[in-house]
Amino acid sequence: MKEPYNANPNYPMHLLLLEEINHHLDEMFERYSRLLAFRMDFGWKQGSERSQRNLMDEMDGEIQHLMDVVFGRKMVIGYCWVIEYRQRKGLHVHAMLYLDGQKHRKFYPTSRAIGEEWRRLTDDEGIFHLFSKKKHFVASSGTIVDHRNKQAVDELRYVISYLAKSEQKSRGVIAGMNAIPPRNRRGRPRKE
Repeated sequence: MKEPYNANPNYPMHLLLLEEINHHLDEMFERYSRLLAFRMDFGWKQGSERSQRNLMDEMDGEIQHLMDVVFGRKMVIGYCWVIEYRQRKGLHVHAMLYLDGQKHRKFYPTSRAIGEEWRRLTDDEGIFHLFSKKKHFVASSGTIVDHRNKQAVDELRYVISYLAKSEQKSRGVIAGMNAIPPRNRRGRPRKE
């Protein structure tokens, strides 16, 4: 690992995954000067056909399809997700989604639309949860994280580290994130 990232000390971390999601965040900030980030969890309704099958390939395919849809429709500018398994909960996905902080002040309308798309894609067997409590997430109340604000970026690193915890990955690390296009060089250059 190149540098120590601000990670949640309450969980042992999968170090390679921690480095990958932080590198992804660095690339997001290289492309966008301000991010509005939010976390959503996705799963299947208890007792549904999908939850009874509990197939990793099915969850992987459906969450990737969802991310392709919301990214393709430009609902978000970036995402990273990881699948976990807990006996009581079954398979579930933790996802960080990013909006352009230059263009968005609130994430709730987008998160609702993403949740409804998840329900549609899973034939109404999908459930989702939005983490909107300030104690869980620095950007939950609409805080825009500027790339120059080291404290806010470190707080965001702390939040995304939850995706890299090694617990609940007994079936292996299954994760995904978008490719980030290079920054547009038009306009005034950034002051570092």
